[in-house]
Amino acid sequence: MKDAKELLNLLSHAFEMEYNDVFLYLREAERVKRKLRDGEKLAKMFEEFSMTELRHADRLSSEIISLGGKPVWKFAELETESSIHKILDKHIENEMHAYNHYKKIMGYSMSKDFELAVSGIMQNEKYHMEKLIEFYNKLELRR
Repeated sequence: MKDAKELLNLLSHAFEMEYNDVFLYLREAERVKRKLRDGEKLAKMFEEFSMTELRHADRLSSEIISLGGKPVWKFAELETESSIHKILDKHIENEMHAYNHYKKIMGYSMSKDFELAVSGIMQNEKYHMEKLIEFYNKLELRR
């Protein structure tokens, strides 16, 4: 069994990643509406992803508390990219990082309930990645 403190650190990092994405997706939803013709579709997707990330953060915070930790999110200024392509690249990178981070978490001993939750979060992150790549490729075809 791997160390509970290591798991708590991984969960805390995941919690921060999720919260950062909550705010980044919302901010960039407004930006893509203004910058992209037909940007409403991408903005709606970003808003939906933001809500999903919020649910992830909520579930992670419950697990952190149950392990004796305290969920902490340190506000930091989030950088927004200038172009739609760079925005999508950044989100694809973030989702891939999150997916791989959750794979590490799956290597730890945890309740079946939380293991199922992490598995579901991984599926969400993979779905986000796929949808972002799909949208990116559609933009490339328009060039």
